Order: sequence, then structure tokens, then C-alpha cells
Amino acid sequence: EKELFLMFSHNPLMGVLAGTLLTLLVQSSAATVGLTIALGVQGLLPLHAAIPIILGDNIGTTITAVLASIGTDRTAKQACAAHVLFNVIGVCIFLTILPLYQELIAMTATGIAHQIANAHTLFNVFNTIIFLPFVKPFAALIRRLLPDKAHKVVEGAQYLDPKLIEATPGIAVEAVKNECAYMGFLVIHLLDSVQEVFFNDKKDLIPKIEETEAKIDQLHKAVKAYAEDIMQAGISDDAARVLTLYVASSGNIERIGDYAVNIQEKAVELYEKEAAFSDIAKNELQLLDSALEQILTRTNDAFENDDIALARQVEPLEEVIDILVEKLRDGHIKRLKDGICSIDTGVVFLDVLNNVERISDHCSNVAARLVGTSEGDDYDSHTLKSLMHHNPSKEYSLMYEECCKEYLTPLAAMEKEA
Repeated sequence: EKELFLMFSHNPLMGVLAGTLLTLLVQSSAATVGLTIALGVQGLLPLHAAIPIILGDNIGTTITAVLASIGTDRTAKQACAAHVLFNVIGVCIFLTILPLYQELIAMTATGIAHQIANAHTLFNVFNTIIFLPFVKPFAALIRRLLPDKAHKVVEGAQYLDPKLIEATPGIAVEAVKNECAYMGFLVIHLLDSVQEVFFNDKKDLIPKIEETEAKIDQLHKAVKAYAEDIMQAGISDDAARVLTLYVASSGNIERIGDYAVNIQEKAVELYEKEAAFSDIAKNELQLLDSALEQILTRTNDAFENDDIALARQVEPLEEVIDILVEKLRDGHIKRLKDGICSIDTGVVFLDVLNNVERISDHCSNVAARLVGTSEGDDYDSHTLKSLMHHNPSKEYSLMYEECCKEYLTPLAAMEKEA
């Protein structure tokens, strides 16, 4: 290694080559810098010969990024190319002013060890300063060398037009919102079909349910991929915050679809066991289904129309659904103990309650983020619940009472009749 350095040290280009080759071999710029300093301290390598080796070291160190980018996606390869070109172009610039740079480094310290270390540090500092005004053109150059992966048109997507990303990213963000609203529309119709299977034994709708749920899953993946492309195209901080809301809402909607299908599967399980709910259990589930349909519709309408007032009405209803589920769970466990309902129907009933509760929670998540984003915050469901429950507004209390009258009062009447 020492002989390699000394052989190439008399020619700046050979010095750069020596520094590059050694760093490529050891995959450690620190090792190359350390060896250069050691040779300098021993008097074997003068400063004018050491600086080109340090410049070459900065090219060689990019090998780690190149190796890391193997097998990665296009974005990672673009980042790697930017790293390599940043250092290569920087070295070329510094070679043109090498005598001046050597004089500057000589003035930074009296000992050659510090001078070599300063040459390494100042190269990176000055190179960064030089590149800062040219970040956008540099990014354009990287994209020209390694073009972005073509945006695919997603089958079934209604609004995710790839052309919008390059032309008008702001409108592309709005397209994500519209696609999420469309997903909400699909979920509502999915739940309608699930209700028909569950309450009216319309098993012929099961293929349609499975097809719709698969489409919702596909659209959720498309929304995430489309949003990533928008972020890469560059949007404002406010637009990025709104886009994050839409992607999170897409995830919640997709999970609602999964839980709706779970309910359908429980209905099939019940039919296969030739079991049936008691009349009181059916009436209770229909009451719960009515509340579920209302919270889904309320959530989707609030999201689609940016209706913050309507979004605030979701949480009181979600709280009532939680209470309703808990009361139904307790009542059904009592019926199981009394032998009114079978074990088979009991297990299915409780599983349905769990799935309804989770759907309600995801509706709450969507509404909470909508409310939080409108106020400049990023509320999650739990934060919003805590704020509302510990210090409920008059509006919240009134809406909660209204929901209690609509769902808990009829349940109390059913319990009395039973």
C-alpha cells in the first residue's frame, strides 16, 4: 500500500487514482486517510502529493453506496448515482484549482497530519456549498441518467392519473382524496352485501363481496404507490401533510373492508353449522348494524366533502357503539349461561361484535385525522378521544345524548321485553 501511494504521488491524477483504488479495495475512507496521514508524518508523503490521494479517497468511498444499491428500487439507485457524481464532479472541480487549494490547506495548520485531515474535511464542506445552489438541476441530471420508473395506470382506479404527478402535483393530491372517497363508497356497498348475506342468507353475493374486497385492497396499494410518486415529484409541506392524511385514511378504509368480510365469513360459518341466532340476538345485531351503517356513511361523507362539523359527530357515535357492543356482549354471555343460545351461535355473535367494534374504531381514526389536520395538528383516534372525553364540548355532549336515544334506549326496551 505504501509503495502504491509513493509511486503515484508525483502526479495529481495518479494520486487521485491511487486514493480511489485503495479505498475501493478496503471499502473504508478512514483507513485511506489514516495511511495518508501516517506517511505524511513519516516524511514520506508531502502535502502536495497527499491532497490528490485524499480527493481520490472521496471517490473510492462511494463503493459502499454502490454495493448497497444492488438489488434495490429505482429511487435507491438514483440516490447512489447522486452520491457518486457529487464526489466525482467535486474532485474534478478541485483538481482545476489544486495549487490554490494546497496553499489554503497549508495555512490551516502547521503539522502535516492536521493539514491532511483538514483537506479531507474542507473538501466535503466546500463541495456541499458549491452544490447547494444547483440541487434541482443536479436532481434533474440524475433523473435523466436514471429515469424514474414509469407510473403504471392501476386497473380499477378512478382518479389516479399518472400524468397529473408531473404536470400538477397539487391536483394529484386531490386525486388521492377522490380515490379514497371512492374506496369508502365501495366499502359501504360491500357492507350492504355483507348484511344481505348475514341477515337474509343471500350467499350468491359472496363472490361479489370477495371481488369488491380485493379491489379495495388493490386500490389501497395503488394509493400508497401514487402518493410516494407525488412526494418524489415535490410538494409543499401543507400538501404533504394532507397527503399523509389521505394515505392513512386509505389504510383505515382497507381495514374496514377486511373486517366486513370477516363478518360475512362468520355468517357462512353459522350456516355450515346449521345454527341460527335467537330472535333477540337478531334484533340486537340489526340495531348494531344500523349504528354501523350510520357511522360509515357519516365518516365517508365527512371525508369526501371536507365536512369538519360532520367529522366531529363521528366520535360521539363511536363511543355509543362501544357501549352498545359491551352491553350486547354482556347480554349474550348471560344467554349462553342460561342456555338460551348455543355455543356455536355464541362464538359467532361475539366475533361479529369484535369486528363491528374495530370497524367503528377505524371510522374514528379517519374522522380524528380529518379534525386534527383542519386544526393544524395530527391527532390520532386515542388523542382525540382523550381530549373529547375529558373535556367534552356542548356540541359533543348533545350529539352523544342523541346517539344514546337512537341506539341505547331501544336496546333497553328490548332488554325489558326479554
